[in-house]
Amino acid sequence: MMPPGSRSWLRMRQAMEHSSSLRLEETRFRHREATDRYRRLLGERPARAELARQVLNTLTRGQSVSTHDALQLRNWAVSPEDAMLRLEEIAHRILSQEETPNSKAHGSCDLQI
Repeated sequence: MMPPGSRSWLRMRQAMEHSSSLRLEETRFRHREATDRYRRLLGERPARAELARQVLNTLTRGQSVSTHDALQLRNWAVSPEDAMLRLEEIAHRILSQEETPNSKAHGSCDLQI
């Protein structure tokens, strides 16, 4: 047994504290990651409608939609066949789905992470 206060004891204590802080940081990281994933799942429906509105407003002003927004809107299309439609039509379908959440199309949309 090392006497408290010796160099070996101090090094061992520092190593234990470092290991403990690493485990704590890893736990915090995993918690943040899980929380972010849960928030994305909860917020996806309102985000879809918000993006659809934003795309419609952009198109109405005669401006071009960013590539990121266009791809995201196509990813969130109501059905796989809808992804081939014009952005304006996809946005209208998403908004109509949001207004009638009990529609048949509502059940066909799967969340993907």
